[in-house]
Amino acid sequence: MRRKFFNALGAAMALVMLLALSSAMAAEKTWTNGNGDGKWGTGANWNPAGAPGAGDIAVFNDNANITVSTSVADIAIRVLNDVEVALKSEGSGKLTLKGSDEPIKEEDIKGKASLLVAEGATLTTEADCLALPNAHAAIVLDGNLELGSNLEVPSGKVLHIKTENYRGALTGNVAGLVFTDSTSTIAFYGDVTLDGAKKIIDTVGGGAIEMAESWSILTATHKDTFVVNGPVIFKNSEGTCWSTLKLEAQLP
Repeated sequence: MRRKFFNALGAAMALVMLLALSSAMAAEKTWTNGNGDGKWGTGANWNPAGAPGAGDIAVFNDNANITVSTSVADIAIRVLNDVEVALKSEGSGKLTLKGSDEPIKEEDIKGKASLLVAEGATLTTEADCLALPNAHAAIVLDGNLELGSNLEVPSGKVLHIKTENYRGALTGNVAGLVFTDSTSTIAFYGDVTLDGAKKIIDTVGGGAIEMAESWSILTATHKDTFVVNGPVIFKNSEGTCWSTLKLEAQLP
């Protein structure tokens, strides 16, 4: 009996060590397009070699047009200053951003951000190549995020969007952030511009927009920036009235 107990204990400890090792092996991969085919899944297009997988960080320090033909979950993306990156889906290709099972504190947003678009940079997504996880998630947006398809904020979860330099913009044509239900929350930190129609989409009759920093400004440029099917709650986590919703377009 004791031998079986110690064998089971040893197996459990080995599993814990294996999980810790796999977590520690998460890598930062920089896009080079070394193979020249422009495909995310081609290992030779990354340095170090090998396409980014679950838990990895994909870094872009030069302009790129990339085809995503495989599905990868738990991924982080960094688009550095003044770089333009376009992601398009091929087949069932999709990148699901990394999330957090636990609520994300404001001071941890940058460290836990699964998407960073730096100052002067633009990330453009086409079709359904980018998705939010079924978890809390964070985006640092000092550049321009142009969505080609909607990102759905899960039930009971918070999507944190932080601008460190007060100049982030969510743009595009007819795609934006969608409340899955009335318990979904989008929290803005700093000044953010919602440029165009259908940037905040409420199809279920509820949801919450949180102005999580005092003195921040949320700017809507289009009469259809907010598409509401029910009451969307605007709130300020500090209980102050210093945050501003600025409407630049005339309402119908």
